[in-house]
Amino acid sequence: MRISEHWSELDEALHHEILETSYLHDKALYRRLNQEMAKGLRKRPKQLLELPRKERHQGYQPLLAMPIYAILTQNLCINWLGKNRTSLLVDFLDALGISHDGNGCAEQFPGEVKDSALKKAMTSVVKKHGENAAIFYLRIFPDISGIDWDSYDKVLEEVTSHA
Repeated sequence: MRISEHWSELDEALHHEILETSYLHDKALYRRLNQEMAKGLRKRPKQLLELPRKERHQGYQPLLAMPIYAILTQNLCINWLGKNRTSLLVDFLDALGISHDGNGCAEQFPGEVKDSALKKAMTSVVKKHGENAAIFYLRIFPDISGIDWDSYDKVLEEVTSHA
């Protein structure tokens, strides 16, 4: 999974925002996060919960970059996107002409997208939503959507090298 690979590239503010979203909006996911991190850090979950959240989240970052936590990391990212970054999802899918439910959830994706349309959509969301969040979303999009577009990585590399 690529999400875990990209997790280590997150800046501290975006990392904290993603985890804070789960803390605020999905207590069950946040509880699972703490339990898994406690195992990885060889501590009791209660010990971790006694730390200030920002400090606690900093300690989680290296673990969440490990492939063993890829599913958990994916769930954290999907929760963050659905709660905090819906407009990013909607704008990207709209720019590609992909129908969705109005909240950025698409039932079906085309088998392939033209490079020019993909580049225009990627450039548009990076410009509108800021580099950190938009580029992270674009990097994890294949994992969370299940798409396998041949030129996706090449076009993304082109767009991010100019960002």
